[in-house]
Amino acid sequence: MKPDPSMSRPPSLGGATTPDPRLLWAILDSTLDMVLVHPFNVGGEPGRFMVVNDAACRALGYTRDELMGLTPLELIVPEDVGEVEPEAAALAENSELTFRKRLRTKVGQVLVAEIRTRITTVEGERIAVSVARDIRDRLKREEALRLSEKRHRALAVRLQAVREEERQRLARELHDHVGQGLAALGMDLAEVEQALTATGGSLGAARQMREILDDLTAAVQDAYNELRPPMLDLLGLGPTIRWYLEWAERHWSLRGELDDAGGGGALEPGDPRAVTLFRVFQEAVRNVASHARARTLRVRLEAERGELTLEVGDDGVGIPERVAEELSTTGLLGIRESLEAVNGRLQVSATEGGGTTLRAVIPIGGEP
Repeated sequence: MKPDPSMSRPPSLGGATTPDPRLLWAILDSTLDMVLVHPFNVGGEPGRFMVVNDAACRALGYTRDELMGLTPLELIVPEDVGEVEPEAAALAENSELTFRKRLRTKVGQVLVAEIRTRITTVEGERIAVSVARDIRDRLKREEALRLSEKRHRALAVRLQAVREEERQRLARELHDHVGQGLAALGMDLAEVEQALTATGGSLGAARQMREILDDLTAAVQDAYNELRPPMLDLLGLGPTIRWYLEWAERHWSLRGELDDAGGGGALEPGDPRAVTLFRVFQEAVRNVASHARARTLRVRLEAERGELTLEVGDDGVGIPERVAEELSTTGLLGIRESLEAVNGRLQVSATEGGGTTLRAVIPIGGEP
């Protein structure tokens, strides 16, 4: 049974005409969130509820009369009561507070409520008006999402490891079989050239074959280095980036400079995080070479406060703001996913005066 509106009247909405209490009760009882009103006493025991709506009664399992006979402390689980005093102090100072609290229903179940409380004054008395929402379902969804993201990250890490293993395997195949086969062909061709020279034969065809063989050997060597530069496992990230910049200048006429501020040696050679950051750098340089129409690259490696930062800047045409904000190209999406697999982050921005800067950060504390 609802209380007499004249005895349990919600705080006035103000104005020249006082709203009909029945209208206020209809509004309160139509909301899906719990509404609970009680006297606010700083440092003292909070008073019994003055106003409660239907949603509060349904969620907590009490009748209206039963609920209005309780104080807020009687709803809060004992383990959370210790938090009430500092929250009351914050409310007294700021007049408004949003917090979470575990509440007990009449049958002993525990619900988690997100509560927004405001302090108002009615006829000289300070009143706490709280709107509460049961967020158990939301917390379950958030936990399911967190577990899904964790599984996704673990899968991404595994896929990245498998990709690197396959790159290493292909690099070994190229080196051990194709590379050695080309070397053997080179030696055979040298014997043919010697025989032709000794007999006075024409070297024209042999020279053409030598040019083709040299081109094939160079292409295989480039592919071998692209798949898995040996120095990445032998010398580490800094020297490998420096070598790749020299390679990019030969192949794409991109002049690059590396500013190594202690980042190049922050990880051991072959560390999976170093491999990830090198792949990010490699993809960034490829994007610049393919799309930016740039002439120079600025690369910086810095280790600071447990993080390793790679910055790659160019003097090209720049990146559209929308693409920079959304990371919406295939290359950038691949870079972001690689970084997320090692709890890293990516930022891409247009550089003032032209060009683009890519900034990749990964944590380097602890084991990979």
